[in-house]
Amino acid sequence: MSHSDVEKASAHGHDQVVIGDHLVLEKVKDVNAVKGAKEVKAVSNAAFAAAVKQSNLSPWSKDSLFLFWCMFVAFLCSCANGYDGSLMTAINAMPHYQSKFNSGFLGSSTGLIFSIYTIGGIIGPWFAGPIADRWGRRAGMFVGAWIICIGTAIIASSNHRNQFIAGRFILGFGVSILTTSAPSYCVEICPPQWRGRMTGFYNCGWFGGSIPAAGITLGCAKINSDLSWRLPLVFQAAPSLVVILAVWFLPESPRWLMAAGRDEDARAFLTRFHGSGNPNDPVVELEWVEFKEGISLDGSDKRWWDYSELFNTHSARWRSLQVLLMGVFGQFSGNGLGYFNTEIYRAVGYDDSMVFNLNLVNSFTSAIGAGFGVALADKMPRRKVLVW
Repeated sequence: MSHSDVEKASAHGHDQVVIGDHLVLEKVKDVNAVKGAKEVKAVSNAAFAAAVKQSNLSPWSKDSLFLFWCMFVAFLCSCANGYDGSLMTAINAMPHYQSKFNSGFLGSSTGLIFSIYTIGGIIGPWFAGPIADRWGRRAGMFVGAWIICIGTAIIASSNHRNQFIAGRFILGFGVSILTTSAPSYCVEICPPQWRGRMTGFYNCGWFGGSIPAAGITLGCAKINSDLSWRLPLVFQAAPSLVVILAVWFLPESPRWLMAAGRDEDARAFLTRFHGSGNPNDPVVELEWVEFKEGISLDGSDKRWWDYSELFNTHSARWRSLQVLLMGVFGQFSGNGLGYFNTEIYRAVGYDDSMVFNLNLVNSFTSAIGAGFGVALADKMPRRKVLVW
């Protein structure tokens, strides 16, 4: 919002800000004590609430629809990760796969094949952050997608267990680079008033991958050859191929542009996609002030492998700890255990055909729950949802 639109005054001993002709922001101790107003609303961020109230951003404009396409490309990055969750639990139950690698349905060999993907995923972020900060979020998605395609070629053509394990490691490494850059891109291009739902939609990409994987393996399980497990592995590269073809036609993140010293490009992005072409849109003005205050042109992200700003202050250490804990406890949702779903279904008495059906049903059921979460994302308090 421009300075001409804002007046500061004092009313009844409280700080008051007048925006335009209709909105008054006032810090009060008791909302019920406010008199003479048509509508009184208690909010945690008054400046943001007022800016959104005055903004005219339409979800059906040409630029908004293009922004949704950008989000869909980022969504495909999440699909690439979710695909593996349903893929390997089903492939492990296929007789031709077991005949080729003799890994067993359970045991150390199977555990290694499953876990090596996660090991690649642990190593990948140490390269993902510097790539995304140095060359941009699109570059991180592009590099990660290419690595996934290479890993897919290795694993789908495997005739020996060691080659299969190497392919799994490369896939995990590539997915971690892809899914480090993609959510950053998603969060940074979203208008702030849509951010909760749009980033929630990104996370639903896990099911955008796991449901097709469960369906493909269900169909391929009937093939009486090695194609029963090779074909599902080939399809694992499909989302990444779309990302490779599309990502350079997308605009770069405005936060990255600002951090790279490209202020005019960053402002142009905000004006076009967050302000419906209006450079004086209140949301654009508010974001721009926050960008100026919070983005450093000489921060540690400009230095290769410098993570010092994650730990050099008390508040930075606290935020880093929160992120770490959310990442760790998020895995307690059963992500690793899901690789053994088919064996769990067998153990409770289901036959070979039914375990593939249940794998698909499990993905659909989880997706429905995630859909409810997305719909309510901007209406629920973040911390309480994490706790409960």
